[in-house]
Order: sequence, then structure tokens, then C-alpha cells
Amino acid sequence: MTITILRKFRWLVLLIFIFTVFTNAQNYKIKNFNFYGKQITVKENIKTGSPHRIYNFTKNYKDFGFHINMDKKLKAKLTDKIMEDFSDLIKVKPKYLKLKSVETNELFLSVTLQQYYNDIPVWQSEVGYTIDNKGNLLSLGADIYPKIKISTNPGISSKFAEETALKDMKSSIERSTVKTGLLIYPDESKEIIEYYLTWKVEIKDSVNYDSITYFIDANNGKIIKSINQVMQSGWIGGYLKYKYFPQHYYDTQQVLNISDMKITIYDGIGVKVGDIYPNSSGYFYYPNSVAYGYYYVHVELKNSYVDIRDKALDILDPLHGFVQWVTSGLTTAVTPSNPYTPINKTWDGVEGTNMYYHVNFAHDYYKNTFSFNWMDYSMVVIYDPDRGDVNAQADGSTILFGSQNGQKWARSSDVIYHEYTHNVISSIYGGFIRDGSSNPQAAAMDEGLADFFACNLNNDPILGESVGLSRNLNNTLIYNPNENIYVNGKVIGGACWDLRGVVGKSIVEKLVFNALGISPRAYNFADFLENIYLADDLLYGNANTSAIAAAFNNHNIVPEVLTASISGPSILNAYQIGTWTVTTQGGVPPYSYAWSYYIPCGAGVPAAPCGYWNPVGQTSNQLSRYDTKDFILKCVITDNDDQQTAVTQNVIVGSLPKIVDKNNKSNLPTDFVVYPNYPNPFNPSTVISFAIPKSEHVVITIFNPLGQLIKEIVNRIYSPGIHKVEFNASELPSGIYYYIIKTGSNLDVKQMILLK
Repeated sequence: MTITILRKFRWLVLLIFIFTVFTNAQNYKIKNFNFYGKQITVKENIKTGSPHRIYNFTKNYKDFGFHINMDKKLKAKLTDKIMEDFSDLIKVKPKYLKLKSVETNELFLSVTLQQYYNDIPVWQSEVGYTIDNKGNLLSLGADIYPKIKISTNPGISSKFAEETALKDMKSSIERSTVKTGLLIYPDESKEIIEYYLTWKVEIKDSVNYDSITYFIDANNGKIIKSINQVMQSGWIGGYLKYKYFPQHYYDTQQVLNISDMKITIYDGIGVKVGDIYPNSSGYFYYPNSVAYGYYYVHVELKNSYVDIRDKALDILDPLHGFVQWVTSGLTTAVTPSNPYTPINKTWDGVEGTNMYYHVNFAHDYYKNTFSFNWMDYSMVVIYDPDRGDVNAQADGSTILFGSQNGQKWARSSDVIYHEYTHNVISSIYGGFIRDGSSNPQAAAMDEGLADFFACNLNNDPILGESVGLSRNLNNTLIYNPNENIYVNGKVIGGACWDLRGVVGKSIVEKLVFNALGISPRAYNFADFLENIYLADDLLYGNANTSAIAAAFNNHNIVPEVLTASISGPSILNAYQIGTWTVTTQGGVPPYSYAWSYYIPCGAGVPAAPCGYWNPVGQTSNQLSRYDTKDFILKCVITDNDDQQTAVTQNVIVGSLPKIVDKNNKSNLPTDFVVYPNYPNPFNPSTVISFAIPKSEHVVITIFNPLGQLIKEIVNRIYSPGIHKVEFNASELPSGIYYYIIKTGSNLDVKQMILLK
């Protein structure tokens, strides 16, 4: 499916019709326009008037100098150009937009911008576009707030706002990381949006691992809203040799060499002796001799992509009491040997080793499968057995596992992959999906897509069965606004899993991941489906359209805008019957179909009047017809909400071979040929024509679709040339029949249709 884009327009646009579609918590108005013969569709936010999505128009920036590897300066100029082209439609001038993110790969350039008012960012505002590697503008949309009129001079200080937030959080500045800045906050909970100048205060508590964002009224100091940034759900696994759990805590543990972690040697009272790194076999050798005594060999569970903090791995020294290491890890007590005798230590699987293995595995999966390097940092992953209030949670950059309900959350790879995916999605969206929209489906997408990738990595549709969750993506659920985000997450996750069953793992994971990266970002199920279609267009040339539609239809997820495509022949011979099929998506089923055809006037005799659209009494999505001249087919589709769209197909019709003069040997046919009968369909007679290059014994027989012989109409010798035989079917019922022409060395079969 290719979604095309609106061009710049002012008063020249002619409005055809407007109707309203209610999508969950967000109301949109679908507008259709006719602009210079092109149909334009805008999905407009009713409250703000901003164009959430724009469809059905083409725009190419190749002449502007676009290429997929253009430098940063040219990308900025391109963005300014696109924003200027569409500023009237987007309803915000380019000077009030600032770059938020740029994603580039070999397939597309995706750019996301944020709205600013008096140089202050506007919460949950976004303008995005995506261009393919040929310079075609694939998608464009905006969620902005054009009616902001407030003072931007704060009445309270940022320090006062921070103190208010810390007090509410029951935290302190000494143990917290605080980030504060001015922000315009649109309150969409009211019928008419109200705008507030706020201090946005982001707090991370290093003791409780809590993370909360506050919006403090910058005039009176009241808390307008607070968002807990910790995502709950959970799982993990794995490290001189070490063991990890493949998927569940009761699985047979697997053994790996410690090869990419730092080893530190401490003496018996915790004083560092030295560091060393093992080789790929897990072998290490400290080069300096040490005094005989009691030592610890400590393996730090940390590398370039993960930093494990497992409080259960702190050491109790039987000689000197409790030893608190700088970083938690795997530790064993040793004594020096002389002569040298190497130790051999394999640690059983614990939360720390399991988290280490599976976080690295998840990192490598996203990087190697999608060339995604945004997770190339040492992610802090914590296991705290004292946190009985926590199962597993992610805040966009770290992960915390607790011991809620006595379950082994950090020993489940389902849970680890789920939480890691939360942070992946946060890095793509610039926050969790729920942060970008008040639509309740946004939070369900956070959970459902994290479920999908976890299940996809483990090749198992059930998530968390070893920790009491058992979220099954092999389901037929549909969205229910009265259910929680975890149940509704199984709807979008289930659609992706259904698609996996048809197209396979390698295709579906690329479709789903690339759909996350396409801008405008998707914040509800229908928008995500549209981005899936765009990803399929970019990656596979729309090869999986039918499979995508079927999988998402299983869960009542359809595009909100009615779209259609037509398939069938574009070239026919004269009198050859062609069949065309319309495929419809989106809108509100059931659909009705109105077919017509147009024959340009000119030389020759068409099978119907020329110069205007001739209606066809066909109301299904399929049509069959023939002609002797070129023609244009059109089908107008109407859904149950009176939304309409139309598709057309140009058909070129060739001519019949000329009848040759049998007395002129130079005109005699050189090959055996059987022509289509004419007319076809027919009632009750039709003419069957054939050509033979030499005298032949010819037999012509008629069969029905069951292969039963109906009649032998010819059985004799013919001279070289083209011959015609009339067949009268007045005694036969309507239906499809076949005629077979056989000579001494040739045979051909053609189909004909009797319509009474």
C-alpha cells in the first residue's frame, strides 16, 4: 500500500464532503477534497484542527537535491522546504518547529519535529514526515496546537517547582537526579483545550529507583499532572564459566565462558589488588605474584551494553564480616597456589547472570537484525530482592527487577526481553508511546508490542508462564475500552503474531520494527496498521498486503480511511474476456461497488457507446468484460458510513489478425492458430475461427466444465488458410463451455460463455 501526500494549497481546494469518525478517546474528522483532479484526504483532529494524517497525494523532492545520505545541513534545508510547502495545511509556521529526531537507513529518511511557543516546547506536539530513497514523500502528519495564547513569564522559580515535586515524591535533592525546564502543557481533558505554562520536573530517585515527571503550574505552583515513568511487567538471565536459564527458571541451565567482563582481584578485606580480562575461553592469569592469604576473584557483570546491579550477589566474608563491592557481580574465594594450579569455577545461574546474558542477547538482536545502534550504551539493570512491590519495570534507560509475589522475574527471558523492548521503543519515540498521546491504545501498544518482540525472540506465543502471567498472543481478542492495557496489549500483539504465522519471523519482525520508526508516529492501532503497510511498501513492494489485512482484521483493526486497489489485466486481445477484482480496506464494512467503463471515441467500432461513462449492472467487487477498443474501468466503493473512494484501470485492446486470401500463397498462415470465438459471451450463436498452414484433418469438439463431451461440430479435412465455423447453442443452458480444435499434429483449447 502506498500512501501519497497532500500538496500545498490555499483557497483553490474544493471541499467534496466531510464526515466524522470517532476513534477511541480521540475524535477525528475525515475531510475529502478535489484538488486539480486529485482526491485528497485529511484526518483532522476535531479539537485542534491539526492534520493528524494526510493521504492520497504525491510529492517528490529529488529535484531539490534529496538523496538518502545527504549531509545534516541539506537535511535541515529539506525539512524547511517541506514545512514551508505544507505550512498552511499543518497550521504552524516552520519557525515555530524544532528538530526532535532524524532516522535514516537505506530505505527511508524519517524526520520528527516539535512545536515551540515563544521558544518553549509544547507537550505532546509533533510534526513528522518520511521520504523513501527515491525522494517520494511517503507520509506526513501533525499533532500541534495552533490556538495557544498565554503568557510565558513564570510566576514561580524552577527551584520552587523542584521542591514541590520532591515533596510530593517523598524524596530529596541529595539522592535524586532532577531535570527541569519550561513547557507548554495542553489540558485536553476539557471540552475546549486549556493551555498552561508549566515547569516540567523530571526526578529519578537513586534509592528507590522511582522515576516521576511532574508538570507544575508556573504561575501558582500547583501540580497539574504527574507521570510515573517506570513501566511494570518483567523477566531476565545469565555469566569465568557461568550458567543462565534459556527461557524459564526451571529450564536446564546453559553454560557459557566469561569472555567480555572485567575480573578484579581483591584481598580478604576488600582492597583491590588488580584488574585483568579473560580470553574467549574464560581463562585469566594475574601476572604478578601475591602474598599467601585469602583473596576474592570478582567478575563484574558489565560490558559495553549492560551494567548489572544484583544486590543478592553482595559478599559475606566469614573472616572480616560484610564486604560491599563497588559493583555487584560473581565472586569466589581463592588462595594462591605454588606450584601454580589453575582454579576452575562455574557459577550457577542466578538473577545477575541471567540478566547479563539476555540483555546482551536482546541488544545484539536489535542491532544485528535492524542495524539499530541506539542501544549502544551500558544499560543499568538492577535486581533487588527486597523490592517485594516490584515485578519488573523499565523507565526508558534502566530496568529494575524485584521479587513481587515471590516470583523469579529476573530468571525469565520473556520478562527481560519485554522490559528491554520498552526501552527500545522509548528510544525510537523519544519516550514511551503513551507519553505521546492520551489515546488509551497508546499504552496498550507499549505493552502489546513489548509482548510481541519477547514472544518473537523465544518463538513462543505465551509470555511469562513461569511467573504467573501467561499472556497468550495466539488469540482473537478485539479492543475493549473497559479492559486494562495488558489485555488490550494482547490485541495488537496478537495481530502481529497472526501475521508472523503467515509471512514468517524474519519478515514480520522487520515490518513491525520499521513501522515503529515511520513518522508520523503511530499512537493507536489503526495508525500502526497504516505504518505496517508503509513498511511493507518500503521493504517488500506491498507483497504482504493481503496477509497484513487478514491478520489485523482478525482483531478488528482496520485503517480508518477507506482505501481500495484494483487488480486485473491491462492488455487484452479483441473479444478476449478480462476479469478485474477490487480489494478494499478501512472504512466501515460492508461495502457496495458501482462499476462503469469509458471508451474514447475514435476510429473503429467499440462494443458500447463511446465518449461517456457506461454503467455496468455489477455490484460485487469483481467484473468481467471484453471489447474491441481501448477502455477505462472505474469502480466507486462506498462503505456503511457513506465514505467513498474510487479506483480506475486503463485497458489496451489489441486487434484480431487479418483474414488472409487463400489464393495468395504468400498470405497463407505459417502456424496453427486458434482465435477467440466472437462474440463472447454469446446467445445463441458464435463463430469459431482457426488457421492452418497446410491441408489437415480438423476435429472441433465442445465440452462442459466437467469434461463431458457436448457435441462434435467439425470432423473433416480443411485446406491451408483461415477458416470460420458457426456454433449454435440454442439447445444448451447458460454457462461456461470449452471448444477443442485438434489437427494431426496440434491441439488447442479455448473458453466461451453462453449467456441467455
